[in-house]
Amino acid sequence: MRYSACLVIAILLPFSFPYKSNSLLAEKRVERFSFEQDLEGWTPDAADLELGDGFINWSIARNQNRAAEGTTSLRFYLENLNDAGKIWIARPFLAEPDQVYQVSVEYSFASSDYGMINLFTMISGVLKQPPKPPDGLQETFQDSTYNGGSAVGYVWLDKKYEFTAETNEEGILHVLIGIWGTYETPRTYYIDNVRISLAKRQVGVEGPSVSSISFIGKKKLSIEGIRFGAAPRVLINNIDRSEFIQAASENKIKLKGKASTLGLDQSWPYGTNRIQVVDDATAAASNVLLIKP
Repeated sequence: MRYSACLVIAILLPFSFPYKSNSLLAEKRVERFSFEQDLEGWTPDAADLELGDGFINWSIARNQNRAAEGTTSLRFYLENLNDAGKIWIARPFLAEPDQVYQVSVEYSFASSDYGMINLFTMISGVLKQPPKPPDGLQETFQDSTYNGGSAVGYVWLDKKYEFTAETNEEGILHVLIGIWGTYETPRTYYIDNVRISLAKRQVGVEGPSVSSISFIGKKKLSIEGIRFGAAPRVLINNIDRSEFIQAASENKIKLKGKASTLGLDQSWPYGTNRIQVVDDATAAASNVLLIKP
């Protein structure tokens, strides 16, 4: 088994003008997985594979066709002829019981999907209990498998999602990474260089609270509330978009960027977006507000 675990203290570097921060981040535990020797504790699983009287084919296995790091990655194959298949890897992580954590799920993802239609959907999430399909996977559905527009083949992308999660009475969190087939065709993807970080929310600290959000002039996102802290971060649909913060105070944050740049979903009827503020100094996260730009 080849993976490493470490405790790190990170420093949030100043943002470019006009928003600056030099607050110390909460202590984090980081685990890394490269799949060079085995699956390193991750277990393949699948759901919604029925097709008539049989089942569609799928597989998740170590492969040396391509790798983002080293010589080996995980190959995800889904013969999605029923337009519903879901395949993923899952792994339990042990932390302190009944505690709230900010959990970051990062990995390298290779996709050859270059068009803007008929894309598959990423599965990434952190659950208190193992998923019970089909409804148990709903909160793990993320953005698409779009590779950025390259029609020449596979492109390695850096995927990063962040979640607020509470451990169960045994102190366990279940992390999932995978693919939901949303178009009737066979497809293959690769995942490598997985990094999971857990930052425990400081006990006795009141976290941020978001009261209102507005998207002004199609390029300005304004968030109002209280207790944003000296180093607030903004998560939009579980992705950190803090690089677009232009100004921040204890009760207001302003971001600048087009809806597509900020990762806001404007499609109909699915254009509902999750907005959350995280105080990096305490790992405390706000309530989630939903907006439709």
